[in-house]
Amino acid sequence: DGACSGEFVWATMLDRDYDNEIEWLLESGELDITDFSAAILRFHMWFESERRYDGGQVLIRTDGGAPELIEPIDGYSVRNVVALGDEPGYSGDMDNWKHPAFDLSAYVGHTISIQYRFASDAAVTGAGWYIDDFAILETSFLIPPKNFRAESGHDEMIPLHWESPSVGVDTYLLFKSTVPTMPDTPFVILTADDVEYEDIDVVNEVTYYYWLVACYDRGDSEPAGPVEAMAFNPVISVEPGTLEVSLTMGGAIDTILSVHNIGLGNLIIDVFELPIEEDLYFTPEHGEISAIAEVISHVFTGGIPCMATDMEITEPDPEIWHLLDTDPMEGAQQDIASFWGQIRNTGSVWAYFRVAGYESFGDPDSFAITFMLDTDRNPMTGYIEGGGIEYMVAVARFSSFEGMILEYNPLSPYEWDIIGPPGWIYHSLEEDTIAVGFTASNVGSPVAAYARCAAMVGLTGMSPEIVDMAPDTTEMPVEFFFYDASWLSVNPLVDTIPGDEYHDINVDISSLGLPLGDYGAYLQFKSNDLSNPDLRVPVILHVVSGINEFRKPDVVSMGTPYPSPFNSATQIKFTIPFEQDIRLDVCDITGKCVRELFTGRISSGEYNLQWRGIDNDGDNLPSGVFFIRLTSDDGVHICRTAIIR
Repeated sequence: DGACSGEFVWATMLDRDYDNEIEWLLESGELDITDFSAAILRFHMWFESERRYDGGQVLIRTDGGAPELIEPIDGYSVRNVVALGDEPGYSGDMDNWKHPAFDLSAYVGHTISIQYRFASDAAVTGAGWYIDDFAILETSFLIPPKNFRAESGHDEMIPLHWESPSVGVDTYLLFKSTVPTMPDTPFVILTADDVEYEDIDVVNEVTYYYWLVACYDRGDSEPAGPVEAMAFNPVISVEPGTLEVSLTMGGAIDTILSVHNIGLGNLIIDVFELPIEEDLYFTPEHGEISAIAEVISHVFTGGIPCMATDMEITEPDPEIWHLLDTDPMEGAQQDIASFWGQIRNTGSVWAYFRVAGYESFGDPDSFAITFMLDTDRNPMTGYIEGGGIEYMVAVARFSSFEGMILEYNPLSPYEWDIIGPPGWIYHSLEEDTIAVGFTASNVGSPVAAYARCAAMVGLTGMSPEIVDMAPDTTEMPVEFFFYDASWLSVNPLVDTIPGDEYHDINVDISSLGLPLGDYGAYLQFKSNDLSNPDLRVPVILHVVSGINEFRKPDVVSMGTPYPSPFNSATQIKFTIPFEQDIRLDVCDITGKCVRELFTGRISSGEYNLQWRGIDNDGDNLPSGVFFIRLTSDDGVHICRTAIIR
């Protein structure tokens, strides 16, 4: 039962788990490929081991010489396996039999033997390595399409993208199904020049699976895929479109923004606070980043002196991470799956970055995750002052320290100065996560920066290299805002809204500690509404003169809405003397509630809420008379207004 085909199989142990602290070698006899024109090694394999600590690799011996490591075409699953001397290898668990390929064209004209090496450390074992259907084929490997991906979230259409695997492709065969089983017949044949396709023969909210085969004159490649995607059309609408309030010094108001998904499929929103400035966005001109891995290697291996600084631990909020970038190849080997950020104001602005998907790079004592920031904006114009990266925040796990903030300085020996360690570092192998936190003042207190993260391997060797970046080097970096308005609080910051539903965003505004004047910020709703992915709602606070000291209201009261009558929006003012549950809604002349403005517990204060004349379904109400009703512990208060269309 242990073989992939037939009755026989090679295995570390056929009837039990492998042992601790062992090293096994399986070597073929000599194989003569002197007359081959090309060659590849193929075999089926299944694997179960302690990930990153136990593993196996394939070596080749040429003309009886010393064995040397060879890499599978799609790479090993882990870059640094402890029992293999921190070399690459297969490690971890496989759900099914795999069929790797090794290009042996460089060894054509020689006699070779193939060696399988497996090793374990001092603890935790597994079923081991099973190998079947060993073959050396006189052919070159037919490379499947690269970076094949499908996009969800388009209305009645699924775009597909890929990269050409190599020269010599004649056509592509594209397969499609609503189940994760590849059909026998392609649904479309594409030319060798095609690198994208828009599938319009889809139904919204149905999951589709795709496979792509590259056809050569020598035969067909293995399929790339499956990739899956769903067509849907979320559409965001936020009411009111502007929040503008006036508060006396020390005043506060709690209100809501209603987010309506007027489309189909889940609307995913992420709410950021941004400063109100014109020309806020800028275009990066990035310099070379190829030398950064060498700099990080010098830092973490002691080439640059490290200053000792006590870290100030400030935990981020686990509920409000913003997803900044998702790699389209998420889950692939040597791949940063996702990239998050977060801002928190605790007297000073703290920035946090987090990545998932570091596990395949190996143990953090042999590689680093580095966050790179391009921050040099002109404060007068908001535009970039030049290309390049000004700050790096690197995280690894070495004996002396685990993280370091570096600032670019062309006069330093390695062109970088050490600022010190970050204030918060988090590693979790179980969650496959590395995270870091630092204050905005550590990186020059920018308003915004372009950000990337990179995985850098080989730091303990002679040739450190960047093996993956998020976003990828061909894409724009993430614009990250180091901004948190002290007078503005929003909850929730991340939400998912089904089609044709409302969700309320609570907005708390306070003038406590602010001098007289005007204050503004944008609430930017980043969403998967592809027609409006960055909707902004201005929030304006006027701190106005009033009584010299803030006086708590004595009774519940409600003023006359202004303006009244109105066409587009009116302001509703009311006061609350002590914390209590209230309900604020709008009724038509029949007494029917047509719009629920707020329901919940509210603290003492003066409040000013905007109503834009819409009903609970987000539709504009017709002209007519309406009644604003405030229900509290003190009873029911009613005032009248009118809409003129």
